[in-house]
Amino acid sequence: MLNLLKKDYLLLKRNLWIMVLYSFMIFFIFSRTDMNAQMIYVMGITMISYLLVMYSTAYDNMNKSDTLLNSLPLKRRDIVAERYMSLFVFIALSSILMALSGLAIKFTGLIPDMRPISLFDFVIATWSICLVVFLYLPVYFKVGYLKEKLVNFAIFFAVFMIPTIIGKLFIKGEAPLWIRNLNSATELQTTLFMAVFITIAGIVSYLFSLRFYIKREF
Repeated sequence: MLNLLKKDYLLLKRNLWIMVLYSFMIFFIFSRTDMNAQMIYVMGITMISYLLVMYSTAYDNMNKSDTLLNSLPLKRRDIVAERYMSLFVFIALSSILMALSGLAIKFTGLIPDMRPISLFDFVIATWSICLVVFLYLPVYFKVGYLKEKLVNFAIFFAVFMIPTIIGKLFIKGEAPLWIRNLNSATELQTTLFMAVFITIAGIVSYLFSLRFYIKREF
């Protein structure tokens, strides 16, 4: 398992400068919209995390990693589990990059009114990217990267839409009663609710991914 995570770490190391560039670009792109104070960190974390997932799966496809990994004495459930674990590594890295970029932009005066990242940003971003990737991975393990390209368009569109929709539901109160109640809850209560929801969604997604991957032939 650790060796599989190391593979993704090496990929991150090679593409880190691109992610740093993206983090600054996101601020300048979305600072000119009404997302400036509300959703810019959420969008940034979500987009960078999703790009890292895409880089990782594309890299594995290019190097035929599935064929190689399945020729080794590795359990398929470990291969699937590593992909889910790497998502949270990507989220942590994306959050750090966005937080540091936001501080740099604020203190250099490029965007003087830029606020620092908050727990709300991290929670909503984590919820959003997990929803997207938990839909993406079962399809990926079912058909592979190349055959999934058509599905990627819809998923990439969701990367933009889900954080915006979720954020507006919380910020403007335009939501069903249960979401408005959640909006009035404390940050700790909201975080716990989302953690439980994401945990259940992740388990269901993992079970589908494992079932599909076990049936695939390489």
